[in-house]
Amino acid sequence: MASSSRRSNQLPKGGACLNCRHRKIKCDGRQPKCGQCAASTIFHECEYYGQGMTKTRMLEEQISTVERRIHELENARQASPGSPIFLTQPYNTLLPSQGNPRNEQPNMPVQVHQVILRTFLSDCAEFGFFLDIAHFVQSATSSNLVERPVPALLSAAYLWGIHLSPSSDIAAWEGLFLAQAVNHASQGLANCSSHPYGVIQCIQAEVLLAQYFFRNMKMLEGKYHTSAAVSLVLSSGLHKIRSQNGGSGSILGEARNALEEGERLNGLWTVVILNNSWTAVDGSPSNLSEADATRIDAPWPLDISEYSRLSRPLDRSSHTIQRFLHGDADTGTSILALHAKVSVLFEQASLFRSKVHPGMNSVQVNNFKATFASFSNVLERFIERLPTFQAMMTLSTPATAVMIYTLAHATVIILHFPVISLNPNSLERMDRAALAMTQVLSAMNIADFPFIDAIMGVLWSTACRFLIGRVSSMPQPQQTTAQRLLQMIMGALTVVAPRSTFVGEYKSN
Repeated sequence: MASSSRRSNQLPKGGACLNCRHRKIKCDGRQPKCGQCAASTIFHECEYYGQGMTKTRMLEEQISTVERRIHELENARQASPGSPIFLTQPYNTLLPSQGNPRNEQPNMPVQVHQVILRTFLSDCAEFGFFLDIAHFVQSATSSNLVERPVPALLSAAYLWGIHLSPSSDIAAWEGLFLAQAVNHASQGLANCSSHPYGVIQCIQAEVLLAQYFFRNMKMLEGKYHTSAAVSLVLSSGLHKIRSQNGGSGSILGEARNALEEGERLNGLWTVVILNNSWTAVDGSPSNLSEADATRIDAPWPLDISEYSRLSRPLDRSSHTIQRFLHGDADTGTSILALHAKVSVLFEQASLFRSKVHPGMNSVQVNNFKATFASFSNVLERFIERLPTFQAMMTLSTPATAVMIYTLAHATVIILHFPVISLNPNSLERMDRAALAMTQVLSAMNIADFPFIDAIMGVLWSTACRFLIGRVSSMPQPQQTTAQRLLQMIMGALTVVAPRSTFVGEYKSN
């Protein structure tokens, strides 16, 4: 009888809500909202398959559509110049009725427009703004409507400015601008085919929206806009700019000047960072690969201000990421290049977890150790060659310096954690990495940062989980040190959590 009772309380296969299935936790199947969703402060929308086209299901289908487009490019022998770029509209039934369907901004005093743009521009580099700021400001404030940025970009910029504004009056506009930014992004190139910078500005808009959704724990939406940005990059050929195969590499044609080519290159690598970081977090397959059609053959980027000062064009390149992972020397030393490189290492390190499994024979173990040692050496050399933290602070913003250093050392922990039993040096390297992460925190006051990338929640939580395990296994004198490091990182999570739903969720876990 007891066995029969337990079976009657079990949900049928596939009966859990979409949130519980995604989070891999037990669902009680209650409707309209299960117990897990009712108790969560993050997962408010409890949806089940079989209830018609839910918001989640709609986004999943749109992500699949964009990913199929990317796979088509991967399987092609070569990109077809002039091929159209298709992105679909995933939100046509989701926009609130108060949304502004046209391209003009809602009626606000000029001073409010200026405040919102200033707020956006003060921190825009932290969340993936890769265009030349002076050129953007000039076009955004131009009285000539033809020169203004495409609607998708302008709306996304306003959305971020409103989101970061300390003013409650300005914050009240966020819902409307979110609807408008999503609407404009979904129309994409259809509304800017004649704009001279339409494609690169649409890529910029997708990056801004992806970062906005990830920060607010809207993972499916963030993944959709990341996939859309990758699709635009590949379809327009930005990954082949200055390829050793010759030509401009892009179906957009030759850039008008060095700055325009620089914006294209920086757009490519910003999308690479976005893709690598978040596919590593959720374990999903990367949208980029070393297949001929999608392999990156473009040179490493410069800081945007450097392009106009170049005395000659950048050198041509091929197999850029693969050569870096092989340890080949290169000239990628800009802040954006360092961020792109460490994102490559972060993604690659996350893949080693799947390569370790019980029952490996001696040949498999030896092959794994060789691959692991080679990659570990590349990672260690990268960290050794980083500018000092203080030097990097003079080359970039404080938040970007913290991001690069933290991402590099968290990658060490992620790489070594699955192989502690195979590699006697792993614990020592992980201890050093956790210490380095706290040294970065001790050099800065995180509370002063108006924006911290949501990915920092993952990196700090990774260090916390490692340190919690270390405290329980260490002798008493060493426990005090580990506990102090743990408290510092938990303090950073506590400071940032109220400003980022994503970081708050990782802190609670």
